[in-house]
Amino acid sequence: MKRASAALICISVVALSACNRAPESAPAGATPATGAPAEAAANPNALPPPPMETAPVATPPAASGPQRVRGNAVMGKDGYGITPCGESGQRIADFGPDAAPVLDSFLASGVREFFVDAWASPGADGRLAITRIERIYTEGPSCDEALSGVVFFARGNEPFWSVRSGQDGVVLERPGVAAVSGPFNGVTESDGGRRIESETPDGPLIVQLTPVPCSDGMSDAIYGWTAKATLRNEEWSGCGFAGLPADRE
Repeated sequence: MKRASAALICISVVALSACNRAPESAPAGATPATGAPAEAAANPNALPPPPMETAPVATPPAASGPQRVRGNAVMGKDGYGITPCGESGQRIADFGPDAAPVLDSFLASGVREFFVDAWASPGADGRLAITRIERIYTEGPSCDEALSGVVFFARGNEPFWSVRSGQDGVVLERPGVAAVSGPFNGVTESDGGRRIESETPDGPLIVQLTPVPCSDGMSDAIYGWTAKATLRNEEWSGCGFAGLPADRE
């Protein structure tokens, strides 16, 4: 009987020891695995994780309008090439329906090398799509001409006269006569063309420009505008072209 009691006591001690044994510790350096599903299961009120950020899609720049192109041009067997002012490489140019008639008229004399001042849009394969010609000639100041700040320039012969308009004002010049000047008040559209008005000490100075090709008769130059200037009861006729305002340089 005593032996049975002693055996029962030993079995009880062993069972209690097994029940109170501490769980084995995790190996050093090991990190308990956690995850969103497990956390969500543990806390059903937990907020969902924030969405992953994606890189913004690049937006191509908006197509710009025609840009001013001035440079030396040459007519080759396969077309026309222009070396823009300030650049060393030549670019192939295509002349649009408004520019081609002016070019053809200029080239009728057999000219093959010339200077062109025009407006152009980017064409295919890096070509220039000429949309409008401001001036075209063989002899002149070309790239050395200072046109910064000039909005429009008009001139004529017999008698000689010129009007320069821009940020510095409107100035009428004639040989042997004092220059007449007034403030520049901007350019307005008038009858499909452009109109410039300025109040001067000698009265209103008005320059009307019509988008019709013009030749002054003194050179082979062709201008993109026909011009007329008036001051009091005097009137002068000639040609004109757009300058290079500071925001277009």
